[in-house]
Amino acid sequence: DIAAKKAGTVFLLKILSNIDSLRQEQAIELRRIGSVFNASIFVIGEKSKAFDLSSGTVYERYSVNCLNFETFQRLIKNELPEIKYFKGKKIVELDIQKFREKRKLLGLTLENIAQKINSTSESIHRYETKGNTSLETALKLEKLLGEKLVRKIDIINQPLAEKIEQAANPD
Repeated sequence: DIAAKKAGTVFLLKILSNIDSLRQEQAIELRRIGSVFNASIFVIGEKSKAFDLSSGTVYERYSVNCLNFETFQRLIKNELPEIKYFKGKKIVELDIQKFREKRKLLGLTLENIAQKINSTSESIHRYETKGNTSLETALKLEKLLGEKLVRKIDIINQPLAEKIEQAANPD
């Protein structure tokens, strides 16, 4: 385990080869220590039981953010990730204001967009109001609208667990 500080931000790191080896009791203790020191807590790992961790993706185990080493290195350089992995899906958060403005600028209705990306108008409305969707859907929307819509995830100042419930069923 490592504690470090950069530009006023305290990091508590637990290094594990397999992030699934983090036990719930350990996660609770890490979160307690993190709250005492107002620290950002991360598990740095290479894999889970089922797969290698992808760069640029945030995983979660017992409300603790888990990253591979490359993603953590980028984070230290202020390069925030865009993708959350949850229940087998890569989830992203859309910039809902940019999405709505671009859709209206192009004169597209929710139904138009739904038809063009093989979705429903209800789903498009949900993406435009809540912002969470699968990476696959976000890429289709970005291509259709010709605009970068995916937001960066500030995992230093905002715990992943706050939005994980919203991200559980984006489609």
